[in-house]
Amino acid sequence: MKRGGGILVAILFSLLWSMCLLPQCARRVALSGGARDTVAPYIVRTIPPSGTTDFNGKRVRITFNEYVTLKDVQKEVYFSPPFRWPYATTLQGRTLVFEIADTLQPDVTYRLNLGNAVRDLTENNPFRDARYHFATGSHLDSAFFVGRVRDALLHTPVRGVKIMLYTEDADSVVAHKQPNYVSVSDSTGLFVFDNLPLRSFKLFALDDANSNYLYDQPKERVAFSDSLVHSYHLKPDAVSQALVLNLFSYSRKPLALLAATRLEPDQLRLIFSESPVDTLTLTNLQGEPLESIRESSTGGDTILYWLKDARMVLQDTLVLRLRHKATVADSFAWRTDTLRLAYNFAAQGDREEQNIRRFLADSLLRITSVWAAAGIPFSDSLRIRVAAPVKDIDPARFLFLQDTVQLPITVLAVPNSMREFLLTASLRPRKRYTVRLLPGAVSDIWGRTNDTTNLEVTTLNPSQFSVLHLALKGLPAHALVQVLTADGKSTVVRTVAVPVGATKLTIPYLPPNSYTLRIVDDRNANGQWDTGNYWERKQPEAVRYYKNNKLQAVLALRANWEYDIDIDYQNLEE
Repeated sequence: MKRGGGILVAILFSLLWSMCLLPQCARRVALSGGARDTVAPYIVRTIPPSGTTDFNGKRVRITFNEYVTLKDVQKEVYFSPPFRWPYATTLQGRTLVFEIADTLQPDVTYRLNLGNAVRDLTENNPFRDARYHFATGSHLDSAFFVGRVRDALLHTPVRGVKIMLYTEDADSVVAHKQPNYVSVSDSTGLFVFDNLPLRSFKLFALDDANSNYLYDQPKERVAFSDSLVHSYHLKPDAVSQALVLNLFSYSRKPLALLAATRLEPDQLRLIFSESPVDTLTLTNLQGEPLESIRESSTGGDTILYWLKDARMVLQDTLVLRLRHKATVADSFAWRTDTLRLAYNFAAQGDREEQNIRRFLADSLLRITSVWAAAGIPFSDSLRIRVAAPVKDIDPARFLFLQDTVQLPITVLAVPNSMREFLLTASLRPRKRYTVRLLPGAVSDIWGRTNDTTNLEVTTLNPSQFSVLHLALKGLPAHALVQVLTADGKSTVVRTVAVPVGATKLTIPYLPPNSYTLRIVDDRNANGQWDTGNYWERKQPEAVRYYKNNKLQAVLALRANWEYDIDIDYQNLEE
């Protein structure tokens, strides 16, 4: 028996050796792991079972069919209602364990949301959140509430926003108390509450920067419902008719004086972090108002003063008192600052008032144009800016030239502006013009005047641009039409305020490109879109985007083309 067994082993060894001598044995072939695993993990057992009532335990165990890993637990996993104290989350083999440290509320249905946190070990396939809930009372709540959250201006869906329901209606509850129920928006902006009691709630949305369920960061984006919402038993059209929340950020800078400088002997500049609230006063130390002219910047955060008191102008150092409102502990309070503003004069022998005035008048008045160097539409007026408040204008000293030919021109004041004026003339496309101001054309409050000044201007070629002709219907009383780039960045190319009651609007000189149109309900008529303010119960200004009857939003404009667009505001998507 032993001998026969040895012969058999020798024969098998010889066969294997012969096979390895064949060419095929030299080939290296990659091992195949089979088809890629595309099946996500799924739950096979829960303790307690989903739907348990009268639960008063401290542990929840969820077992999956395979080994899993966790990702973004802090963002993806949450209980509703949320716990006051953190719970521990551990993986024990294929089982996810939650250790509850908080005292459970009586007679409440809890919902566990896993989001996309649970994934398999090999292919990272995410487990899609299944319904898991338990009740501390004798029954399970079964009402729903469904909605969507989007960016208030862009109307794009926002993922990961906490949607919170409160049984208390006070506005301050969002800053000092955790919500009674919470949900989180998905990639489409959709949020769903289930297992709710049938009742009314205060609804608030928070892009929670510090994950504490409290609106306590100034830059956190929020959205809110103007009125209470009511849960309901789920209807077939609940998602299509879901409430839409418009997410916005209201972050007001603290109001403060940033800088006070003396630019010229007669010119003071005050720069604030924001436009000063109410009025501000600038006086001498005795409280007497300054003899001056005041001008505010467009945004209101920069204030310029031109002094008219000649004796004050030539003082080396001015000591003034500024009274204004500033931010103190998140509210406004009056503040008084003492300003020391110095100017380094050249040596002056005689500082009598007549010599001071002569000194100021020795300098020339600077005049500049306010138009694009690339050219202007031939339908525009010409705006000119002066370095100091204007006292006198002599239209006879304004010349408007095409080559050497003088053309008629009209000089007009700009309302509410002390340093600008307009020139109107019959302009033609693709032409070069010269605006010539002769000496004495403009004088300021000190009698300073200009030297001969030449300002060049070129009118654009309209055939290189596109024109939009808009037929308007049902627009708000104060509406803005904004032309945006269609490149995903939505850059504002043009903003046009629609005259009250207008039914037609033309927007010329648009460079050939692809655009979208946005209509802004400019409630405060300030010429820009304004965000909301939760504490003042102000929603952001409403916007709507144009789409044609084929639901196409992009306008592909070509050079030397004119386009007729019908905009019925009531038919635009809200």
